[in-house]
Amino acid sequence: LNNKFMPCGTMDRFFSELPYHYPIYGCQPSSLNRLQEKTVYNLVEETARISGVESGPVKADVIWTENGPVILELAARFHGDVNTAFVTPLATNSNPIKGWFAFLSGMADPMNFLKNDIIQYSGWAALTSSKEGTLVSISGQDKALTINGIEEIFISKKNGDYIKVPADTTALCGFIWATASNREELLEVLNIARSEIHFLIN
Repeated sequence: LNNKFMPCGTMDRFFSELPYHYPIYGCQPSSLNRLQEKTVYNLVEETARISGVESGPVKADVIWTENGPVILELAARFHGDVNTAFVTPLATNSNPIKGWFAFLSGMADPMNFLKNDIIQYSGWAALTSSKEGTLVSISGQDKALTINGIEEIFISKKNGDYIKVPADTTALCGFIWATASNREELLEVLNIARSEIHFLIN
């Protein structure tokens, strides 16, 4: 904002086993310590400035190696609805999207939405089907929503859609978002909820 870099949070993202490598789970805050996170922020800011991004959102996909952080991708956009619109507000009580629109409109102080204080763990899990074919029905969403910690469930497929066996992101059937007091509890809540949702495939 106004040529000032505003850190908005880091999160871990986990992928399926090889030979495929599709996203299955994400969590904020990340497992980086404060020094590592600061190093990542410095690298992202430097890369954004070199790329000419002086105003607006920027996100980076980074891996931490034995030699430090390596940027895989940097883009002038938010991380999207899975992370920025859901996980970050739940984890930090801040909202970068609202902050950006407040800045654009001039109707509010964007800093009101960019506190970036970690208040709890938040994350998402991808929904997939182990069977390929035509989707007949989906069950278990209502029961999954009653589980303590579950915040939202989104199903992207509808009856009659062709469902693939997971190999890439086109096979994802939806997402679950949850909050918890620690990472282990968060993953347990997500897995319990995911086990309740069933895709009947013909």
